[in-house]
Amino acid sequence: MDVGWFSEFKTGEPVDKNFEPLPLLTYSFIDFIIERLSKEFSVFEIGNGNSALIFLKKELRM
Repeated sequence: MDVGWFSEFKTGEPVDKNFEPLPLLTYSFIDFIIERLSKEFSVFEIGNGNSALIFLKKELRM
């Protein structure tokens, strides 16, 4: 499975294989949660990390 670990190692930042930012979560949890998100959900995030970028791409209400 090509998850981007090498890209992350090269940049020193949490990024995927396409150098898109990732939240500070495990790859398996990101895969798990992304499949389950839908536009009907509202998200309350504490902090200002990269997870907000993923939620915005899924067009979730924040």
